[in-house]
Amino acid sequence: MKFDALGTSWWITAALTDQQFSQLIEYVQLYEARLSRFIDSSEVSHLNQVKKIENPSADLRELIHISLEYFKTTDGLFNITELPARLDPSLRVSTDLSKDIQKTIEGIQISDDIQLDFGGLGKGFLLDTLLAKISSQTSGEIIVNGGGDLRFINVAEPFPIKHPFENTVVTRISAVDGAIATSVAHGREYAGQNHISVQSSIAQASVVADMAVDADVLATAALSSPDPISFLNERNCRYVVVDTDGIVTTS
Repeated sequence: MKFDALGTSWWITAALTDQQFSQLIEYVQLYEARLSRFIDSSEVSHLNQVKKIENPSADLRELIHISLEYFKTTDGLFNITELPARLDPSLRVSTDLSKDIQKTIEGIQISDDIQLDFGGLGKGFLLDTLLAKISSQTSGEIIVNGGGDLRFINVAEPFPIKHPFENTVVTRISAVDGAIATSVAHGREYAGQNHISVQSSIAQASVVADMAVDADVLATAALSSPDPISFLNERNCRYVVVDTDGIVTTS
């Protein structure tokens, strides 16, 4: 099954009925309507404009929780306030998300001079959520592909990692269960700003992890690191990195 969401194409390979596929698409549409900063009526847009939200969805709460954890474990390299601040000079990049984002039983509140963007983990989170929903309904091979990022179980064939500059395959990654996410240094821009502040000669990072949200975050954060290889090695993950000269480094 193929559909479009979050600005990219998605494919799901699984033994599901038409009704089950339809229910998945309904959830994806709801997820995007709630959490896209490009939709004015979304929870994220409301939070960014009003600076607080009451009774947020469980998905928004979980995305903020994950963002706070990864801000700490990546030493601030993964920062959901960075892109909005680069697009709007009246905003700042938070240096302490735990102070700028307050969670209570009633809701969430953020500082007046920041905004949030979940582009670096929202797709990975959705990949994991969809696989969990699918695996509760069927067995066998399951592959969820969101714009080339993958979450899968019971897979026999290796997955190709494509070269960022050439129409070739850099390598093939074998993993029965897990996730693969790829971030590229250039090619995704918003209002003339690159989506990531690249601090090295890295062109592309692909990360293998148990969960897609982890692979998504680590691939994104690696691009922001002045030493991507050391960053990934310190976190004991499998990776494929290509620099701007086309040189490939694997774990």
